[in-house]
Amino acid sequence: PAMVSTDSSVGDDEGNRHRFTGSLSFGDGFGFFDTGTVSVFWQETNQIQITSRQKTAYTMGPMGPPTALLEYRDYQFNQSISGVAANLFKQTSFFGRPNNIVYGFEFESSEASRPRTRYEKNLATGIKETFLGGEFFPSKTFPDTEIERTAIFFNNVIDFSPRTSIVFGMRYDGYQLTPKSDSLYEINAPSGNKLLNIDDSNISLKLGAIQDLSDNISVFAQYAEGFRSPDYESANLSFLNQAYRYAVESPPGLDSEISEGFEVGFRGLVDNFSWSLALYDNGYDDFIDTEVVRRTVQGISIYQYQNLSSVDIKGLEFKLQANLADNIKASFAFNITEGEEEDGAELLSVDPREALLGIVWNSLDEKLTISGYASAVGGSPDN
Repeated sequence: PAMVSTDSSVGDDEGNRHRFTGSLSFGDGFGFFDTGTVSVFWQETNQIQITSRQKTAYTMGPMGPPTALLEYRDYQFNQSISGVAANLFKQTSFFGRPNNIVYGFEFESSEASRPRTRYEKNLATGIKETFLGGEFFPSKTFPDTEIERTAIFFNNVIDFSPRTSIVFGMRYDGYQLTPKSDSLYEINAPSGNKLLNIDDSNISLKLGAIQDLSDNISVFAQYAEGFRSPDYESANLSFLNQAYRYAVESPPGLDSEISEGFEVGFRGLVDNFSWSLALYDNGYDDFIDTEVVRRTVQGISIYQYQNLSSVDIKGLEFKLQANLADNIKASFAFNITEGEEEDGAELLSVDPREALLGIVWNSLDEKLTISGYASAVGGSPDN
C-alpha cells in the first residue's frame, strides 16, 4: 500500500432533535378510572458526522512524487417518531380486597434512515474515487425502514393483607417492520439478499407476590413472559466489505424472541441502609444472536442474525445503598450472569460480571450535585 501522511483531519459533527409532547390529565374518570393521562408525542432526530482529511500519498515510496488528496465523509442518521399513549388508574375493591389497577395503551410509528457518503478526491486532477475500504459509496447499511408498535396493557396489585400483595399483569404487543430498498442500500448488499418484512404480535403474562416478613425485610417472587421483535438492524443490516473480507447478510427469516422468566429475591431497610438481592432464571425461544453462517470461495465470512432455538440465562443481582449523611449517598451493586444454549454450549453474548461503586453528594440547597463511580468488569466467557 501507498505511504500516506495526514496533514489535517477535521471533524464537524452536528445533531439536533425537535420534540413535541402534549398531555391531558383527568382527575375524575366517570367510574372507569380515578385518574388518568392521555399524551401525544412527536420527535425528529438528525445527526451528521462530517470528516475532512487532507493527506499526501506517496504511491511510489517515500522518494516518489507526492499526491495531494482530500478524503471526505458524511455519515448521517435520521429518525422520526410519533405516537399516542394512555395510562389510567383505578382503585377498587373485589371480595373485600383493595385492588390497584393500571391499564392503558401505546401506539408508536417511526422511520429510520442512515445514508453514508464518502469519497477521495485527487486535488491535482479533480478525480473522485468512491470505492474505498472495500465498499462503494454513497450507500446505506440498512434500508429505510418504517416501524409500528402497538401495546395494550393491564396490571393489578391486590392487597390481601397489610403484609401480602399479589401482582397480576397482561400485555399485548403488536409489531410491524416494513423496509424500503433503494439503490444506496443495494450497492453493497450481498447478491441475492432478500429484505425481511415483519408482522408479529404476542400476549405476555406476569404474576408476582410480595410478602413482608417484618417491618424491615420483604420477600418477592415473580413469573414473567417477554416478547422482543427484531429491530431494523438485526432484520435487514446488510453490506459487503471486500477489503476486510466480511459481509453482513440479512436473514431469510428471523422470528421474534419469546421468553419465560422466574425471579425470587429479598429486599430490606435497616437504619440508613437499603438492599436487595434477586436471583433469576430466564428461558428463551428463538433467541436472537449473531453467527458466521458460511464462507465464500473468495474467503469472505458471511455474518447473520439468527434464532437460537433454546437459550437459558440465569444469574443474580445485588444492590446496596447507604445514606452516609443528609446530602451524601453511597451505593454498591454487582451482577453475575451465565448463559447456556440448548446443546449445553456457553452463550458468549451475555453480559460479563460487573461490580459498581458510587457516591453522590448534593449541596444543601440542592442546586449542585457531584457524583463519582468506579466499576470492575470481568472478561467475556471466551476471554
